[in-house]
Amino acid sequence: MAFFTSEKFKQKMKAQAARLEEEQMEETSLDADTIFEKVTRDVIGQDRVVRQIANRIDIRSAMQTPDKPLAAMFISGPTGTGKTFMSTKLAEAVYGRKDAILNIDCGTIGEGQEVLTKLFGLPKGYSDAHEGILCDHLKKYPKGSVILFDEFEKAAPNPTSSIAKALLAPIDNGECQTRYGDTRYDTTKCIFILTSNLEQEKLGEVAKKCTDDHDLENQVKATLRQHYSPEFFARFDLVTTVDPLSGEGKMRFIAQKLETIANKFGATIVEAEDGIYDLMVEGAKQWGVKTTRDINRWLETVMAKEIIDAVRKRKIKRLIADYDAETNKFTVRDADEPKPVAAPVFKEPVIENELVTDDQGDEGFEGFSVDDEIESDDFQAELDRSRRFDEDTALDDAEFGDDDDKNREVA
Repeated sequence: MAFFTSEKFKQKMKAQAARLEEEQMEETSLDADTIFEKVTRDVIGQDRVVRQIANRIDIRSAMQTPDKPLAAMFISGPTGTGKTFMSTKLAEAVYGRKDAILNIDCGTIGEGQEVLTKLFGLPKGYSDAHEGILCDHLKKYPKGSVILFDEFEKAAPNPTSSIAKALLAPIDNGECQTRYGDTRYDTTKCIFILTSNLEQEKLGEVAKKCTDDHDLENQVKATLRQHYSPEFFARFDLVTTVDPLSGEGKMRFIAQKLETIANKFGATIVEAEDGIYDLMVEGAKQWGVKTTRDINRWLETVMAKEIIDAVRKRKIKRLIADYDAETNKFTVRDADEPKPVAAPVFKEPVIENELVTDDQGDEGFEGFSVDDEIESDDFQAELDRSRRFDEDTALDDAEFGDDDDKNREVA
């Protein structure tokens, strides 16, 4: 088995693995209904925006000679509504791979020339010359991927920012050039998504009021006009907002996080007791007070110890979960452990009209009156029947006596 360590084998394996990845990337899903179904299976409460995105991708992908990305979208709105998660699920739905996404956290990437260096690299000749994270990603995913600029306003507070200008080529021209050399990378198979938390309260109200998609986009642009110009928004196929989550949507989100956290520790929650609904309500109440990350940390704090103990010490992976709101205690038990069968409880049969012995005294006869019993309708009816019987008997005897006297006379 020495061939596993040979250089020839390693090179061949890399080549075959690259071919496999390309074949997998070919299995893209560009049908609007398919994309919508796959994304909304996991993304909660955002059917409207997912439908808009899916339709845009479907239309652009049908073009014979595309010169722009499959879609370029600016999505703003309330935090904790799943904008980032939706982008991840979109990558999986369209490209068939969870990792077909470049998530650029604009809160940590910096501003100005620092951003451009990180994205597009440094020219050859510098000691730390490189292609840049954006160009390097495009090189690895030639069949396309999602390019996500998360919380874009932190890196580009206005449309004249360096990164806003730098995105003109990848979005408008369908190509991206690295500073490392003259190589240009195709972006026509990519989906660009810029998310923002700007004016989230106002946009939440806009989303509630607008039912028409065209009107919604105009209202969003008007709300964000003080931050970005109409010329900036003109380069995007879609400028919209996410819908604020309802109470039920928030609870479903918490339930989804419970499952995700359990999976991180190698366990699966297969059943939830009633107390888990209290935990979901508690999480939903924290919406708006805490960020999504804060809610995740809170849930992990509540759940982690019990799940780790179940998996490591008790060797349990399929769990039935419960929660006590008063003590803030999360508990789990083995879902595969048979429930104990309770022993049957035998009760002595109750005998109706049971005779009460003298040693029992008068218990059970409180309030009983003989006079009441005599005056009752049932008693009077029985007494009347008895009297009629006695009278009939007397008449029969009288008749029998007369017949007997006659018989004696005949004899």
